[in-house]
Amino acid sequence: MPLPQPILEDLRRLWKIHRNPRWLFPHQTGTGPIGRGALARAFAAAAWEIGISRISPRTLRHSYATRLIERGVDIRIVQILLGHHSIATTAIYTHLTEPTRASLKEFLDKLMTGL
Repeated sequence: MPLPQPILEDLRRLWKIHRNPRWLFPHQTGTGPIGRGALARAFAAAAWEIGISRISPRTLRHSYATRLIERGVDIRIVQILLGHHSIATTAIYTHLTEPTRASLKEFLDKLMTGL
């Protein structure tokens, strides 16, 4: 998955704090990666802080795939970015949002005008 430059810089600053030679997000002892529970709690706390109640880390994947497709990225590229073996799996992550529906309606209206 492409990593935007500002995120890369943030991750480098984070690594300079702990300098773990193996883990970018180490467990408190540094002997392994941070646990899923800790990540889930941190994610829930951040969501609560901004007033979002029904969200999960998987929601980010759904949103990422949807936004890429809305911006014209080929679904095959999205498949590769998400690491899916099957295009059918990628299709699950793609949702028609209101802006997409509106642009689709506009396109179909133009296409069918004069028929």
